[in-house]
This record gives sequence, structure tokens and C-alpha cells, in this order.
Amino acid sequence: RNIYKVKCLSHVDEHSKTAMGITSVAVLPRKFMQGYEKFQSIKDRIWKYMDEKAPATLSQSSRLRIFEVGYVETSVDLDVVIDDFNAYQTVYKNIETKLQSFLNPVTGNFSGNGWEIGEFPRKEFIYNYIKTIQGIKWIKNINIFTRIITPEGKKEIDFEEVKKKRFVVPVYGEPSINISVN
Repeated sequence: RNIYKVKCLSHVDEHSKTAMGITSVAVLPRKFMQGYEKFQSIKDRIWKYMDEKAPATLSQSSRLRIFEVGYVETSVDLDVVIDDFNAYQTVYKNIETKLQSFLNPVTGNFSGNGWEIGEFPRKEFIYNYIKTIQGIKWIKNINIFTRIITPEGKKEIDFEEVKKKRFVVPVYGEPSINISVN
């Protein structure tokens, strides 16, 4: 019940590199980013299940890698134009709320069913989601900045590199919202 999605690939390691004979199982918990100890208990239960159901050669095998998905903090830099200065605070808050909702790996995306492991929102997705906010006349510019979250902290990563990673999901990062009045 604690697992929301799983992605399994053969001949690929946890870093999305080719690794013959390795099977990788990336797990997205329902309560994501809870820390090592919390995920370790989920991982232990997965291994227990595998011990009961899988052949003895697979049980606790070094060829099977079970790990939590990678999280990529996604910060959006937006320049939007509005008609009415009185709508400034409302539009700002609505953009922030919509981005936070959209970039949730479990309940985000257009469908509200979260992101597939390895799927990542492009500018067009964010543009189409944000443009529905009442009060926005047009969106002048959108930039996406990504940082991969590691045990050592956050590390900048190029958006093109993120798209190559097979075991990551987006998470909300603090946006930069610039609003001007037409």
C-alpha cells in the first residue's frame, strides 16, 4: 500500500547506464522523499515478498537492484502579463499553487495521477497548464531549472540530461514569477 508506482528495466543499473545481467526496480512511494530509513522499511518488505514468490536464485541477488526513484527539483521561471494590477496577488498565488500541484510525482500532471517514472514535464506542458489561470493575458517566457536531489544535497543538472535518466520524477521547486501589467 505504500508503493505508488514501480518501473523495472533489465540490463540497466540505477544510474540509467547499460549493465548486462542487472535488473533495476525503481520504486515511487506514496509518501515520497521521506528519507532513507522510511524507504529502507519498504525495500525490506519488497525483499521479503521476493523471497516468498521468486526463485531462490533471485532472492537477495546482487543482480537485482531495488531503489527509490530519483527526485528532480523543478523550478520554473515565468514572465506573465496581466490586464488588471488588482489581480496581481491572486494570479501570483494561483501560479504557485498550480505549479505545486502539477509537479507532484504522485498527484500531479494533467490527469492528477502523477508522473510516470522517467517522464518529465516539458515547457509546453507547463505553458498549457499555467495559461488556464484566470487573469493571465499571455505568458512571455518560461524557463525550467532542474536540480537532482542527492544525499549530499541538490546538484544542478542540465534539462537534457534529466530527459536521459530513466528513474527520476519531477518534484516542485521554488518558482520565480515575474508579473507585469499591460
